[in-house]
Amino acid sequence: MSKFVSTPLREKMKIHTLQPLKKLCVLLLAFTTTSGFTQSLPINFEGTNISLIDYDDGGQGSIVDNPKRDGSNLSYKCAKIIRGVGNTLEDNDAWAGSKLVLSRALNFGNMNSISMKVYTEAPVGTKATLKLENGSGPFEQVDVFTRVSGAWQTLIWDFSGTSAIFNELVFMFDRDNVGDESVTSTFYFDDIRHIKKKPRKPIDLPITFDVPGTDYSTTDFGDNQSSMVRDPEDSNNNVIKVVKLPGAASWAGTTIGTSDGLASNVPINPSNSIMTVRIWAPRPSIPIMLKIENSSNPTQSVETVSNTTSRGWQTMTFNFSNERPGTQALNVALNNGAIFNMPSLFFNYGRDGSGETFYFDDVVFVE
Repeated sequence: MSKFVSTPLREKMKIHTLQPLKKLCVLLLAFTTTSGFTQSLPINFEGTNISLIDYDDGGQGSIVDNPKRDGSNLSYKCAKIIRGVGNTLEDNDAWAGSKLVLSRALNFGNMNSISMKVYTEAPVGTKATLKLENGSGPFEQVDVFTRVSGAWQTLIWDFSGTSAIFNELVFMFDRDNVGDESVTSTFYFDDIRHIKKKPRKPIDLPITFDVPGTDYSTTDFGDNQSSMVRDPEDSNNNVIKVVKLPGAASWAGTTIGTSDGLASNVPINPSNSIMTVRIWAPRPSIPIMLKIENSSNPTQSVETVSNTTSRGWQTMTFNFSNERPGTQALNVALNNGAIFNMPSLFFNYGRDGSGETFYFDDVVFVE
């Protein structure tokens, strides 16, 4: 993530010759669209008083129907930005987008972050920039990166220590690239919240879900649904329950932890490339994929698949020297400087969800 302090984005204005009456109408319109903002967080775009403002050439924002209304986002309405929509006067800009003007400045003392749901068919690892402005003077901006494509995901921008002087939220998707109006230059967003990112004891290997004070959060995508529960066969043991909901994507998964990743990198190398996970499955012959990636750069990842051998609990072995066909080999990733600190499990990988339930525990790197 990165923060910068500089002058705000330039607001381009088109100059046209207007008759006096037209000038008056334009002035009245400008006054009503810039002086009547009462919107404040949280915002879910279900109301009628939400105003998106486009800036620079190449960004077009609007309020539209939710393109994928499912368990990850049940809202009927959301915001949409299409990048690459310019005009004949000027070229599109690589930082074009839209913004919201809030009724008051955001205070990041206790509530140190902003969360937002994002849907796009752009590739995994697309930059999503959230920028804070106040109409003049300095700005703050933070970059995060998408983790899935073709599904809703919740992204979090940490603005800890930011001054309480900003009341404008600027949305810049795929910043530094010029859009082309395609589906990969189209971004939907919803449910913008001002939140407190809680201090936590970071999760780290080996993971047992039994160490007091550890944040055992899990992060679902593709319409998985996970929660920490008691082991169905041992009431003294904590495990993670995962339901691959009916209609869930074939690639639906659950990240073990949050988007921050583990406290330490997985110490993997070509000679020590095995992790084990204890998994409860409803039947044998179910493909389960384990993926490890860089929480700061999702293009750095390796994947491997193993199949269940029975119903019930079993310790499954995942050898990253045996990568999933068509994916990056471990030695290639390491030679390119990749590091891995974020594991994710994909149950019944390659098949749409049918409501099956899985449990997992004891995530271990075998040294």
